[in-house]
Amino acid sequence: MQYYYGNDIDINFDAPQGNILPSYPGQMMQRGVMSEEVRTLQKMLRRVARNYPAIPLVEVNSGVFDGKTDAAVRAFQHIMGLTEDGIVGQGTWNRIVSIYNAVKRLNELDSEGISQADTETYYASRLRLGDRGYDVRFLQSYLDFVSLFYPDMARLDADGMFGPLTEQAVKTFQRLNGLTEDGIVGRQTINRLRNAYKEFYNSLSPASARLFYPDYAFSRGDSGEKVRLIQTMLNAVAQAAPELPVVAADGIYGSATTNAVLAFQRFAQLPISGNVGILTWNTLVSKYNEYYNPRYAEYAQAEEAEEEEH
Repeated sequence: MQYYYGNDIDINFDAPQGNILPSYPGQMMQRGVMSEEVRTLQKMLRRVARNYPAIPLVEVNSGVFDGKTDAAVRAFQHIMGLTEDGIVGQGTWNRIVSIYNAVKRLNELDSEGISQADTETYYASRLRLGDRGYDVRFLQSYLDFVSLFYPDMARLDADGMFGPLTEQAVKTFQRLNGLTEDGIVGRQTINRLRNAYKEFYNSLSPASARLFYPDYAFSRGDSGEKVRLIQTMLNAVAQAAPELPVVAADGIYGSATTNAVLAFQRFAQLPISGNVGILTWNTLVSKYNEYYNPRYAEYAQAEEAEEEEH
């Protein structure tokens, strides 16, 4: 480049490298989805919003497709003449990537370039034997649930250690689903695992599914019966752990519920996000069963009675 442009150009030989703009993840994203691809989406939308002020500024969080992300996606779709549904399929994803590349001018010599923050990841892109941590606990939680429907798969404890038992469970799942049986969890395996989880969860009766994670991350702005159940369990655990706050079980995920979730995550030594994903949900259910399960029967009976009245 110096041969063509002279010696006065600055060549950075230590620029951050990373797969910041991956190809379409192969899985539609919408409100409630929680993944590294959602964080990448949020980073791109946040930068694009600087050139398109009608797009609300989105926060780059722990990878939860929350209300702010939904609003930003809908605004982007509206501006670009796309179907305004808040769902990021391949068409919307490719258009966001195209506009992001254009505003960053990544194909120009004087582009903004990729910053260190752009390359930072929250979730591991691949998991294998020997890995450990919260990402492994996510994986084990999904595998353990799916094993209820696959007799060849053994149950797993979500201990965060990718040992031989976890590797064998992954291989069995891959074999049963026509995937490469290598015991390595990449994008294809995790997408199929999430799909299997959803399929099996949706096959359960409402009563059976009540305490299983619905594969939908809850965040501020959400509402409904599942939020009320979260609040009910938080309050039950708070009676055994007085340092935890009590919230109104009104089914509205507002600031009080967010603060209660944050307090519970600190109490249970979970990732601090204020959102309820699979680890927070499962840990909350476990603590609830440990401390206060009898009250849940009363809650379930009240729910059934309310449904019969309507």
